[in-house]
Amino acid sequence: MEINGFDKLIALKAQNALREELNTSVKFGLVCPSHNGSHSDLDFALMNASIDALGDGFATSLWQDRQD
Repeated sequence: MEINGFDKLIALKAQNALREELNTSVKFGLVCPSHNGSHSDLDFALMNASIDALGDGFATSLWQDRQD
């Protein structure tokens, strides 16, 4: 499997979109930089770590779609 630069770029853009949403304050019931919203089990740092963890999965998914 070889993930190309385009796959990585699209994955990065998806991560950036998630971070932009996460950094928007204040959202009713949702995690943002200043509040956990209605989520006692989530916070801003955990959401950022989750976005980081998704990057390779996004790129791999794009690669797999081209194989079908």
